[in-house]
Amino acid sequence: MSTSLAHDLAMALSLADPVDLFRRTIGEPDLWQARVLRSTCGPNPLKRKTMMVCGRMTGKSATASVIACHVALTQNNSTVLLVAPSLRQSSLLFSSVMNCYHKLTGLDDPEAESRLSVTFSNKSKIISTPGGDGGSTIRGYACDAVICDEACFVPSSPW
Repeated sequence: MSTSLAHDLAMALSLADPVDLFRRTIGEPDLWQARVLRSTCGPNPLKRKTMMVCGRMTGKSATASVIACHVALTQNNSTVLLVAPSLRQSSLLFSSVMNCYHKLTGLDDPEAESRLSVTFSNKSKIISTPGGDGGSTIRGYACDAVICDEACFVPSSPW
């Protein structure tokens, strides 16, 4: 087996388990986080809807960040949309996603990266946008996964 093929196989295996991805980038997940990660990233992950109703500072954004990275890095040509009520909140969520990504070693550099979006070498994208103002900023995207932070403050009309 060539060195490159062995490396690619090792990377694919290390990204396959979202709980392992959480451990590698953030630390040991709480039991509820492991359950959410495995339920949203298991068989037919894009057909699942999950709502996390938790207190403040319990690790919701960390869990959502790992889910976004997992989908983008394991499913070629996928689009993950991060939505939050304000630009500040969507920027913070995107920053959390990129912190997760940058802690992984051995991955190719992104093909394109800006303050609110990234395109990886497998052509997957993560796009962050505010959802306030009637939701006009989130219309028009074809997404494989949507992560909505503080969903009760994002208008429901675009959905």
